[in-house]
Amino acid sequence: MATRRSDPHKLDVAALADEAGRLAGEIDAIALERWRDMQSPPADVGAPPVRWSAHGEKRQVSGGAPQHWVHLRAAAQGWPVCQRCLQPFSTLVEIDRSFRFVPTESEAEALDTDSEDDVLAFGPSFDLIELIEDELLLAWPLVPRHERCAQPAHQGDTEPAENPFSVLANLKGRTAKP
Repeated sequence: MATRRSDPHKLDVAALADEAGRLAGEIDAIALERWRDMQSPPADVGAPPVRWSAHGEKRQVSGGAPQHWVHLRAAAQGWPVCQRCLQPFSTLVEIDRSFRFVPTESEAEALDTDSEDDVLAFGPSFDLIELIEDELLLAWPLVPRHERCAQPAHQGDTEPAENPFSVLANLKGRTAKP
């Protein structure tokens, strides 16, 4: 049975940082509901696991309380839809982030506003897997697209569409006369 410090769903962040602990694992991508819902893989492609690692660090600060940090790395195969050709494609989504943890939400909000650090609040347990999923979603490409699309945006032997302004000009000429 996993201890609270090493259970990524109920992580004791302070203990992990105090011990300079390291954790690593794999998550079934299907278990991450929001991540799974973003995917558009071909029917014959399975979902590879999300690989992750985390390590804690306790930093001494002169004149202040020690700071607790967690350094997180994760990698997952994503299947977005290309916005040019509308076909799914595979892309590697990676995370390499560090988070400073403080005792309360209000302290985290105040420090997060004034600091370049990513600041989170920790309690008796913290869900690292939820943080991994959040970070994967934030790392998702804003406008996913192939570097080079194999297929044109429109397919088939159809002629190009008529210019919409010429259609309007033709309609204007057909107005009924009083």
